[in-house]
Amino acid sequence: MISEKMAERICYDWINAWNDRRMENLLSLYSDDVELTSPMVVKDLKKPIGTIKGKDEVRRYYSKGFQLYPDLQYDLLQSFAGVDSILIYYHGVDGNPTASFMPLDYDGLVKKVVVHYYHPRD
Repeated sequence: MISEKMAERICYDWINAWNDRRMENLLSLYSDDVELTSPMVVKDLKKPIGTIKGKDEVRRYYSKGFQLYPDLQYDLLQSFAGVDSILIYYHGVDGNPTASFMPLDYDGLVKKVVVHYYHPRD
């Protein structure tokens, strides 16, 4: 079971590493074989399946994100603890609410990321 304190620490570490553009700090939260699925993978990397695998791919994806969104700052709204996962609820791109579901491995590293974006209706 993930404690509320552990979930909150991981969430703050993730948010702060992103906002400070500290790639190595960000990647240190992930297992080597992490899998990331996001609508932004489809949009920014033109990968229709929306999934990338491994730290090297995530590094390339985040590097591109740092370039495309140089002023992007995430704002943590809430962290949630599960049995073996956390959920980060935050303001993402364009300030829209975003949620990232992150199952953890036995070492407490993120082994998967599934991102969900809120897209306001036009």
